[in-house]
Amino acid sequence: MLVSYNRDALLYGVDYILQPTAFIRREAWKTVGPLDERLRYCMDYDLWLRLGTIAHVGIASGGLARAGRRVSEDPLSGREDRSCGENANGQRRALASPD
Repeated sequence: MLVSYNRDALLYGVDYILQPTAFIRREAWKTVGPLDERLRYCMDYDLWLRLGTIAHVGIASGGLARAGRRVSEDPLSGREDRSCGENANGQRRALASPD
């Protein structure tokens, strides 16, 4: 069973999609382009917003992949102070693009 993707929840809430557990169709990937490597903290968040504008996004309720949080001396995901700016830029870009 698939649960509906809610772009507004992603846009105005939190990045709830774990990139290592995501499966993306090649056609969708080619349409929106690859990860934006200029972004350091939210390249996956930017990708989810772009994919949500061109394709139906589904969330599988069953277990297809597993992800865990790694412990690191320099974790990128723990840098909320720096990542907030990138997230805000991604939100502005997504709001400026037609749905």
